[in-house]
Parts: sequence; C-alpha cells; structure tokens
Amino acid sequence: LSVAVTTADSMMEPYSYTTPSPDGQYLFVMIAPGTIDQDAGRKVEAFATEIRQIRERYTVSGMYRNDGSTTPLWTFDGYVYCVEPLSDGIHIVVPGPWAMSTEDAACTFYANGQLVQRYEVGDLVALPWLMQHTASHFFWRDDTSLDDAAKTYSITTKHGERYTFDIATGRIIRSFSPITWTIRIIVVVLVAVVAIYVYRWKRRRALPVPARGRP
Repeated sequence: LSVAVTTADSMMEPYSYTTPSPDGQYLFVMIAPGTIDQDAGRKVEAFATEIRQIRERYTVSGMYRNDGSTTPLWTFDGYVYCVEPLSDGIHIVVPGPWAMSTEDAACTFYANGQLVQRYEVGDLVALPWLMQHTASHFFWRDDTSLDDAAKTYSITTKHGERYTFDIATGRIIRSFSPITWTIRIIVVVLVAVVAIYVYRWKRRRALPVPARGRP
C-alpha cells in the first residue's frame, strides 16, 4: 500500500502505509499523523484493517529491516504519500504529489532520513501553463523509473522532457528537453537568416555603381 488515492479532485487524507525495498530486505514505514482511529476512520474495511495492523506494529516513520523488526534503522520526519526505497536501506526517493503550482515538489531525495536534494516542478517543466489542468491541480509527469542497481531515478514529463538523477547525490546526470532544443534551433535559424541578409546587403553596397552614359 503506497499510492495516494484521490477523490473528487482532492488529495486523500494522510494514511499509514508500508513500502518494501526492491530486494525485499528493507521496509519503509510511513505513519500518518493523528490517532489510529483517525487514521483508519472512514476507510473501507480491508484498508482500515491494514492501517490498524501497521499502527499496532510500528510507532514512527522510517526504514526498518523487513524481518519483523520494530526498531527503525533511521526515522523520517513529516508525511509523504509515496516513497520509493532503494535496496541499500539508506536512500529513498519521494515523488511529488499532484502539482497545484510550479513551486510544489517534483521529486526529493533522502539518505538516512536526511534531505539530500529537492526539485520543484518549475525546475523540470519549461511550460507548465500548457499542461492539462483540473479545478485544483495540473498533470505534468508522464512516467518515472527507478534503477535500484545503478541508483538512478528518471522522470519523463508530459512535454517529453527527460531527466535522470543520481539518487545518492540528487544531481541531474542526464537531461533532454525537446522544447529547449526547438527554441535553440529556431534561434540558430533566425541568426543564420539575419547573417545572410546582412551579408547580401553589405555586398550590394560594396558593388561599384555603373557610370551613366551621355545622352
């Protein structure tokens, strides 16, 4: 259970969930704020039962060994709707929730519960106002992928922008923006057209004016 559920164009209330690492050796636990009854309340029975089981076993958010241990290797402050843990038990990626502004988080990287790097939607999307909007938010992310072995995380936007991040450092190691390249090509073409025009204009001015013959 690790995906935020949305209804009626609004975010679901925070809820407790767990997410195993790709190799199954570690378990990231997220504990929602509030009491168990507030956490499990107004949820369908199966969902509420799972939440209660999590709250009865774990008391704080963080990374645990996935062997039944209830002592966290490290803890996590705050609440996020989704976490992608790595198999090293150290690093996690937090994808941003749906965006209501360009200042909302696009993705955030942590190591041992400490912030490494955070990117806003505006850092990755060139023309957010052209994205599909609803009454409360807009859709900017098309796909994501995590390479556990290489420790990289990739994002593709709705406009075809692609970014690959080094999870350990949070740095962008590869990027491509079709919008940026299109703008660059247009600028190069315009510069070339202007250069050709100026060259021809100067050449015409440099040509000698033919002398007029006598009538």
